[in-house]
Amino acid sequence: MVLGLSRAGSSLRASATCHCGSSTLVSLQSLARPGGGRLILARRLHSSPSSLARRNEHQSTLNLPKTAFAMRANAAARDHLFSRRTNENLYRWQRSHLPATHEWHLQDGPPYANGSLHMGHALNKILKDIVNRYQLLRGRRVLYKPGWDTHGLPIELKVFSQPQLKDTTARSADPLLVRRLAREFAQSQVDRQREEFKEFGIMADWEETYHTFDAEYESRQLEVFAKMVEKGLVYRAHRPVYYSPTTRTALAEAELEYNDAHEARSVFVRFPLVKVGTQLMEAIKGSREASEAVQAGKVDAIIWTTTPWSLPGNMALAVNPEMEYSIVRSKLHGYMIVAANRVEYLSQRRAGAVVEVSDPSSSKGSKKRPDTRPEIGRLEVLATFSGSTLIGSSYRPPFDSRERPILPADYVTDDSGTGLVHTAAAHGLDDYHLCAKHGLLDDVGGKDGSTSNNTHSSASASPLSPIDLDGRFTSSLSSMIPGLAGQPALGSGTPLIISHLSTSGSLLAEQRITHRYPYDWRSKQPVMMLATDQWFVDVEPLKPLARQALENVEFVPDSRGARERLARIIESRTEWCVSRQRAWGVPLPVVYEEATDGQRIPLLTPENVRHIADLLREKGTDYWWSGEAEQFVAPQYRAEGKRWTKGTDTLDVWFDSGVSWLGSGARTVGDEETPADLYLEGTDQHRGWFQSSLLTKLAHSSHSSTSPPAAPFKRIATHGFVQNSAGEKMSKSLNNFLGPLPFIKGGENKATEPAWGSDVLRFWAAGVSCWGEDARVGWLTIKHAGEGLRKLRNTLRFLLANLPPSRVEESASTALLERESIRSHLTLLDKHVLSSLTFLSTECQACYEQLDYPGVVRRLSHFANTTLSNVYFAVVKDTLYADAPEGPRRLAALAVCEEALRTISSALAPIAPNLVEEAHHYSQGAEADPPSKWEGSEVEPSFFHGGWREVREARRWREEDARPAGAKLLEVRDAVLKLVAARPKEEAGGSSAAYDVLLGLTRSESEGDEMRAHEVVRSLSHDDLAETFIAASVEVIEGEAQTNEEKLTVDGVTVWVRPTHNVKCPRCWRFAVTVEEQSRKGEDALCGRCTDVLEEKAQGESEAR
Repeated sequence: MVLGLSRAGSSLRASATCHCGSSTLVSLQSLARPGGGRLILARRLHSSPSSLARRNEHQSTLNLPKTAFAMRANAAARDHLFSRRTNENLYRWQRSHLPATHEWHLQDGPPYANGSLHMGHALNKILKDIVNRYQLLRGRRVLYKPGWDTHGLPIELKVFSQPQLKDTTARSADPLLVRRLAREFAQSQVDRQREEFKEFGIMADWEETYHTFDAEYESRQLEVFAKMVEKGLVYRAHRPVYYSPTTRTALAEAELEYNDAHEARSVFVRFPLVKVGTQLMEAIKGSREASEAVQAGKVDAIIWTTTPWSLPGNMALAVNPEMEYSIVRSKLHGYMIVAANRVEYLSQRRAGAVVEVSDPSSSKGSKKRPDTRPEIGRLEVLATFSGSTLIGSSYRPPFDSRERPILPADYVTDDSGTGLVHTAAAHGLDDYHLCAKHGLLDDVGGKDGSTSNNTHSSASASPLSPIDLDGRFTSSLSSMIPGLAGQPALGSGTPLIISHLSTSGSLLAEQRITHRYPYDWRSKQPVMMLATDQWFVDVEPLKPLARQALENVEFVPDSRGARERLARIIESRTEWCVSRQRAWGVPLPVVYEEATDGQRIPLLTPENVRHIADLLREKGTDYWWSGEAEQFVAPQYRAEGKRWTKGTDTLDVWFDSGVSWLGSGARTVGDEETPADLYLEGTDQHRGWFQSSLLTKLAHSSHSSTSPPAAPFKRIATHGFVQNSAGEKMSKSLNNFLGPLPFIKGGENKATEPAWGSDVLRFWAAGVSCWGEDARVGWLTIKHAGEGLRKLRNTLRFLLANLPPSRVEESASTALLERESIRSHLTLLDKHVLSSLTFLSTECQACYEQLDYPGVVRRLSHFANTTLSNVYFAVVKDTLYADAPEGPRRLAALAVCEEALRTISSALAPIAPNLVEEAHHYSQGAEADPPSKWEGSEVEPSFFHGGWREVREARRWREEDARPAGAKLLEVRDAVLKLVAARPKEEAGGSSAAYDVLLGLTRSESEGDEMRAHEVVRSLSHDDLAETFIAASVEVIEGEAQTNEEKLTVDGVTVWVRPTHNVKCPRCWRFAVTVEEQSRKGEDALCGRCTDVLEEKAQGESEAR
């Protein structure tokens, strides 16, 4: 060999020409020996063609990884091959194979059957499926029946756009036609959504689902209603409810959404005092001017309202008895009463009505000019007194000649307005209760069941307000305000009201405001509070039961606030309006006797409700609209000459979905079904399904000292909404809508919007922190989830490629870890990984129990990417590839790999079932994907059939807990790698395998209970250390080495590295052949380990012959 030398820094580099004519690059370096003296090393940096040839020569003797498990999922083409094992078939299998006495029940909150699924649906269904799969792995039989909410206004509005209902309205259309079309539409949406849900990889029997339009379901719902009637909880009353003039029906609080940018014309209105109580006269006697003004009828009470359309319904003024009020004088506006704290505020309002004038200079021709109205101006306080002194006085409202009273109300504040509140019993619940308390509604009807003649069959108005059920003004004010009749109160009627106030002198000031206002969540139009005849459930008796029941319910997120939120919502209710004025729903089972005086007397008894329920169970709920009224009257109530009519109301859809707990299929204890283990829905369901489920359950059940009130759920979990990647609400109208299916199947541009498959979408859902907060999603978010899952896939692939199928069988891996001969060859790093696996399994189970899916994802990803891929796999590759196939050290490493495969598969299976099922398929020795169609007579085998795989000998690894010692060893390893990384790349190619490691122990005694790195190093052999560091050799000395090499110190261990003088073994590529051995045996000299392996192999082959 001829050398040509050059210097590169402190090293000599040489170009060498061998006798074969090929060239290679070597490094010559002068090193200091620890004991003194210098050593010149010549090292090959790049292999020659002859050495590569020798590598290929030995390749067949290595245990190289081999698996048909693909590097990439190719989900779009392959997901279906594995999902069939893990979805519908798996659900049916576990229902027949797992014990009924150990059941897990998740009650599905039914999504609404209208339109394609959005990301909120995906997040919700996937979160449910993850916990169901985990429970199955833990040996519990899962009860999960997907459901759909199929009645209600949105579907009914959809069918009115169909040709059969063209030019009809809800009042004029044939209800049976509406119902037929609605049922057909709802069924089509259920079918559509069912197929979309399957794409999410949901484990369920999709032939065993529930729908609120099912006859049996409707029958159970009517039984719950009958029970409520039996307990005296149901009554009819004429009172204000949220009412949508657009859709012409009452609405529940949960059917509202609030528009923060609603624009309103608020007004300050004069209500002249006409009768003054003695208390007020006594309170103001110190002010002569005030007294004279009051006695002369010159004082006006000033109110402020944001709903001018409600003023014709005024029945009283409300004041706070504890607040102070003042009589003030304005030079221009006379004498007024206002809360003392609102005097200055009122003085700054601009007087009169807002005048909108087109600006000719505007290019658009309608630009508003600046508001030039003068302020009301200085208000001189003449007298101040408590609100209680106003009680007993009366006033005259601007749209009524009758005197109206001033009433006390502690809900009145001086935070806004004037401190005097316009009270209209038809348009506010507080107003209604105040008027009822003081006897102003005695002739109107209430909770006792007496009603007005308003039957909803016409647009007749409430006796409390001149606004009909179309939300339009009646003709009762026509003489006062020409043209008002027929005008929508929330539209063109409001300007007419304000105009009349202005011309009559009642308007003090007008102010345009933007504020928060309720809208119909379906029509997106504003609603009003309007008194109508409705059926209610009395919530008052249920409140204490609800409080008691909720004390035994667990909430996720785990906070007192979640429980209190639901409790507050129920506590704030006095009643539940359960009637709706639409055709598509469950009929509210009430018939009416037509009395001779024109009154309609409702027949509502538990016996008659059950009679109706039995009839409708037999004939279907459509029969309510086609059968004769007398058929729906139980025989004991029929009498000759009586005439009967049927009600046209349907039950609230929240009542529909709220009774899903009844007949769910859960085990029964006595007459009661056991509560579901979990209700899991979005945060909006506190006001919706959670509440209605709790109220219906408490109303239906019997309670006693031995049978306390119980909720239909043991646990409630609430997640947030899904926003786009910018944190914005997603909407098709905003052009930022992202549906789940493109993430699974790919978008329009497959290059930028690839098909990620259901597992990646599920991995995203598991990884986001969504309990009690909103989640974000976008293509980049899903890409990151895909990268995270790909790394776990690569981990599984490495394990499968190195584990022969025979070693994955239960008996084989048990034997490995139970054999002392194998356990004795476990290194500290092996034990560190086994202990880590044991704790990983325990921690992931704890996370699943707490629904902490992000915790599972974090722990799995960190363990797979850091502990395994970055450390353990790098260390044991050499053992797995180059040791004898049945060598004890290799078998020990395989035992660890087996446990890693089992544990990671168990922890990942609830989240990514297709990936784990695929890995399981190939772990059984498969060399190709399963056929497109399963031909076997038995159930297709699944990973889930085997349950959660616990780490074998788990108690041993938990008690020994090699993690602290292993962590110290890895700290030293990190120091080795840092020193190698700091060396020149040309020196040894940047690999620790080409370096000797010198460890100096500078501390001999431990300090405290914590294990120190120097203790760990002392306890290990040099070979174990070299294997862990992936180093050519390791030397351990006491104290410091005599060298100028760069060093690092870790907890009593000083670390140096230096290029080894050993050469690379042509079989295993470890620098384990000494220069002397190579000189003696030639360039193809093998290391001792490889020599032994080949000799053993040759001997075995010889004996086989």
